[in-house]
Amino acid sequence: MRLRLAHCTAAEPRSWTGLTGPQMQHLVQQLWELKPDAGRGRSWALSFADRVLLVIASHEVV
Repeated sequence: MRLRLAHCTAAEPRSWTGLTGPQMQHLVQQLWELKPDAGRGRSWALSFADRVLLVIASHEVV
């Protein structure tokens, strides 16, 4: 399973999260405006969008 949002096909985010591509992008934008990366500490291995996808996907499994 690929978790990189940038490398997904159009159908994959919807099957994982129930959100369409534009809805996912809108969510990522809104979250970024609330709490952007502050640049402190160790840098993340995943992009911000991929971290959002990871949290959404983990809540779908539970």
